Amino acid sequence: MTAQRRARRWRVAALGTAVGMVLPLAACAGTAQEQASGPTKITFWNWYQGSDGPTVEALVKKFNESQSKVVVDMTIMPKDTMIQKLLPAFASGDGPTLIAVGHEMTTQYITKKVVQPIDDFYGEGKLDKAVLPKATIEATTYEGKVYGAPMSTAPLMLYYNKTLFQKAGVEPPTTLVELAAAAKAITSYKEGENTTNVYGIAQGMFSGIHSWTAYFRNDGGGYVSEDRKTSILDSAENIKTLNYWTGLFRNDHISPIGVSVPDAQALFAAGRAGMVIDGPWGAGTYAKGGVDFGVIPFPAGTTTQTTMIVGTPILVAAGIPDAQRAASLEFLKFWNSTESQTTWAIKSGYPPTRSDIPMADLAENPVPELFTKAVGAESHMRGVVNFQTILDDVVNPAIQKVMNGEGTAEEVLPEASKQLQELLG
Repeated sequence: MTAQRRARRWRVAALGTAVGMVLPLAACAGTAQEQASGPTKITFWNWYQGSDGPTVEALVKKFNESQSKVVVDMTIMPKDTMIQKLLPAFASGDGPTLIAVGHEMTTQYITKKVVQPIDDFYGEGKLDKAVLPKATIEATTYEGKVYGAPMSTAPLMLYYNKTLFQKAGVEPPTTLVELAAAAKAITSYKEGENTTNVYGIAQGMFSGIHSWTAYFRNDGGGYVSEDRKTSILDSAENIKTLNYWTGLFRNDHISPIGVSVPDAQALFAAGRAGMVIDGPWGAGTYAKGGVDFGVIPFPAGTTTQTTMIVGTPILVAAGIPDAQRAASLEFLKFWNSTESQTTWAIKSGYPPTRSDIPMADLAENPVPELFTKAVGAESHMRGVVNFQTILDDVVNPAIQKVMNGEGTAEEVLPEASKQLQELLG
């Protein structure tokens, strides 16, 4: 999802200005009384500004028009803007009723007590845990209570350019060793010819979804211990992994170094990269660019096979009136219904949040089924409160420093691990 478009306010025009804000507890009773004679209004913030945005808008509009008891007033804004505004808005009593944020972000809002448990939203006639993504339930569970319901969930997978693979005489990789070999075979690099070089893989580093965790985890490493209390960034496995890929990047030029995720995606869309790690949202762009692509699971390492699952669960604000809480459940039931998820999958390319929808019902768009074939998809940093700071201020700079030749992994990762530990507390 991009962040270039301006924040936009969306509502059914006939409803007028929405007033369903999260209010201080002292004002809740008044708000409930004001809404007693009309529909209950709830506000919903998310960052779906990309090609999936119109589908989100259409489904919210359909919900509003399908019944007369609840009105969802939705605000879509850039991700960075939304993150900056959320906590101040909650602190001032002007926060939204519902927020859709990344899996890894949920813990910080839970621990700051701005969202509430919704265990009672699950059960007969409500949301069905049996058919909804386990990754979302796990990522939004804290101290035994569930705080979220799925909006979207998709794994990162490996796109590959069939034309470049055929030209290089290589097959789609199933292991990281095969990925490295294929990338070397595809790469056509000359120093200084940055506009014509062809890379084996375009590996983004920043300004987008972080995919480096899979490289480390699949070869026995990672960033934090399973209990999320200890940094393992300077483990022997991580040092070996980072030095290995640094050699391939610096010496064999299989990927440009230090490019953003959007720039990596642009290289693949232009036919100048053999592979890129991405989600279902990228398929439309690559197809429009004329790339004949395939999609496969992120390859296995020496230890395991896993990939990052990307999801935006919907969380419910704390301290809202009972009427808004009940209205929130009705919207979440609608969003995760069979009909809504069939529409969502076909129009957006995301897999449906429900596992009981036959793939034959999604035949109109083949992309969602491709993204049901991921192996070992999981939320790698769930439960880590400062995860974004850890990535932005510690992990990404450390990887970049080694890639730039400013130190080996043995020299850089121990200090970075100390910084990560401080952030873990």
